[in-house]
Amino acid sequence: MINLLSDVYLDTFTWSGGNTSLEVIGCNLPIVTCPGEFMRGRHTDSFLKLLGMTDTIAKNEQDYIEVAIKLGFDPDWRKSIAERMSQNHHRLFDDKNCVTALEAFYQEVLKTSLSLSS
Repeated sequence: MINLLSDVYLDTFTWSGGNTSLEVIGCNLPIVTCPGEFMRGRHTDSFLKLLGMTDTIAKNEQDYIEVAIKLGFDPDWRKSIAERMSQNHHRLFDDKNCVTALEAFYQEVLKTSLSLSS
């Protein structure tokens, strides 16, 4: 419920949102993120890229602050970000690429295992 009452979500540095970011995206709440060095700091960055929403991915701490302030004070831009997020949900939530790749991996492992046991 708090996501529906908020104007902006500020993703944390070094340990990016996972499930939380997915919930925020589901609410069309604009997210400001700055990808970290390691995977744990890049989840939200990846989600936003899948959505085609790179406007709120900051390059550094100063950019993060500037993007957050702009989202906070520019309701028209904030609304356009939220609308684009909504229109692009299918790119993230309906993406079957990882499922298909995992299925292919399991099939290859099974095939290899069966050929080794023969």
